[in-house]
Amino acid sequence: TIRVVDLNNHPPTFFGENGPQNVFELTMYEHPPEGEFLRGLKITVNDSDQ
Repeated sequence: TIRVVDLNNHPPTFFGENGPQNVFELTMYEHPPEGEFLRGLKITVNDSDQ
C-alpha cells in the first residue's frame, strides 16, 4: 500500500496521461519479499503552497 498524504489536508492530485486524476495505479510484475523496499519508484511532488 502506498499512501500520499498532504499534511495540510489538501487531497493530492495525480497527473496521468489524461490529465488530473485522484488515484494512480502501480503494476508490479515481481512482488518484493515482505519488508523489502521498493526500488526505482519515483514520486514527484509539486507543492502548490510553496
